[in-house]
Amino acid sequence: MLERYIVRGVDAQGAEVVREVSADSIAAAEGIGLDAGIRVTGVTLAGARGSAPKRSPDAADAASAGAEEVAWTGTPSHWPNLWRYLLIITIPWAIWVSIVIATTRFTITTQRLRIVTGVFSRHTEEIELYRVRDTGISQTLLQRVVGLGTLSMQTTDASMPNVTLANIRDAHGVRETLRRIVERVRRIQKVREIEMT
Repeated sequence: MLERYIVRGVDAQGAEVVREVSADSIAAAEGIGLDAGIRVTGVTLAGARGSAPKRSPDAADAASAGAEEVAWTGTPSHWPNLWRYLLIITIPWAIWVSIVIATTRFTITTQRLRIVTGVFSRHTEEIELYRVRDTGISQTLLQRVVGLGTLSMQTTDASMPNVTLANIRDAHGVRETLRRIVERVRRIQKVREIEMT
């Protein structure tokens, strides 16, 4: 059976509100007040004079001066979105790596090896081929499957004693081309290597 209740409280702007509602219990009247955006401080039966406002047992606000306290705080878990984060991190990283690779150039001329790197600013390193002392090739299993290799060189150049051309196609063919050019340049320059023991 519905009865008339007086709901007292404070609205969102902090103004005191008194509203008469129809409900079947004090808790229901308080719920109506909460739904209307009122922070309920008391509920009384309409027409009951001289009685103190009754409160439902689970009223959310503090009894003293309407003080507000934090009972719990938290955030949603990131675990359900883990796959999204992996894509967000992985895709930009993969794009950046592909840009770095695309802007790296190895050039072997008849006299020197030129290595150009850099995305926003460019860095060029050159090594005279008569300074190349030794070459080697290494291949991982994946490199062997896709036809790539890493060509490494030992040089007498002070700034770059060890040079690596990573993940190049036909590494064995590039090594043979480099070896022929190095021998020819050494003959022309009349460079001989003397080993000190």
